[in-house]
Amino acid sequence: MRFNHTAFWIQIHNVPLLCMAAEIGLLLGSMNGDVREIDDGGTGDCARKYIRVRVVINVDQPLRRILRVDVLRDGQESMMLLRYERLPEHCYRSRRIGHVVRDCLSVVESEGPEDYDLLFGPWMNVSSPVKPVL
Repeated sequence: MRFNHTAFWIQIHNVPLLCMAAEIGLLLGSMNGDVREIDDGGTGDCARKYIRVRVVINVDQPLRRILRVDVLRDGQESMMLLRYERLPEHCYRSRRIGHVVRDCLSVVESEGPEDYDLLFGPWMNVSSPVKPVL
């Protein structure tokens, strides 16, 4: 038995304001894996600066850092940033969970400095939003 799937809360940033709804969260979240939950605050509208979805992902596959989607169907792709809550140790080079860059065995061809190809970084890992005290 392999344990290669786990659920993460993913924050999807830079979503067009007209698309800040649970239905769009389901669509965008499903581009990363199997959507388990959408945090819409109980209203159906995502009232934060991002859409928050809980998605089961295959940890053997590279993590995604962006989504490019024509959500408004106007011919213009929107580029949305993905940030993962409570992301464990992971490699910014191979985009895989389970090791860090210094232990990475992946050979990545780069024309620039050693860190030039590191389009992933600590910015991908965020903490969970604080729930308001009632």
